[in-house]
Amino acid sequence: MAKLRPWFGRSCLLAVLLGSLSAAADEPTRQLAPARQLAPTPQLAPARRPISPPPVIWYGWETLVSGAAMFVLPLALLKNDPGAGLLLGSLLSPLTTMTMHGLHGDTVKAYVSVPLSYAMIAGGGALAAKLECSPGSKQGCVANAVFTGMILGGASAVVLDAAALAWGAPALPDAPKKAAFWPSVVPLPGGAAAGIGGTF
Repeated sequence: MAKLRPWFGRSCLLAVLLGSLSAAADEPTRQLAPARQLAPTPQLAPARRPISPPPVIWYGWETLVSGAAMFVLPLALLKNDPGAGLLLGSLLSPLTTMTMHGLHGDTVKAYVSVPLSYAMIAGGGALAAKLECSPGSKQGCVANAVFTGMILGGASAVVLDAAALAWGAPALPDAPKKAAFWPSVVPLPGGAAAGIGGTF
């Protein structure tokens, strides 16, 4: 068997090393793909609780009872002078219904209720006098007609106020800080004492 010369072996080893280095140099450098950035998760806004409107109640029974009582009570107490009783009841009843509206925080309705009630009371008396009495009527016809018409007008005013205006929030827990009025009637021997109280 022939012996290989030492230089031949070294040449082969050198050739193998050079070939592997050139192959490594020719291979394209792999570039790592940039890592995908995940989109940030959108933060959901906290759900807002729906704002519930304030409760609406009918408090007409309060205006109906108090207004009717203040209209009828002076008539019952002043039997000897029904005209004065009617006049006193006509003055106090609208103020009472106005106070009921004020206790429920309905200030606008309170101020609308008063002139509306007075107009219906006066209009009822005037209308009754016009319908019942003529220039040739008996003496006292106008007084009786006005008396009846004012009673009917006052009753209609209380009913209309309770049906149309007495809708709103429940009564305020605290005393109203705005002006409020309330009438008072105290029976006395042979008559009655009437007055008006309030806060300002």
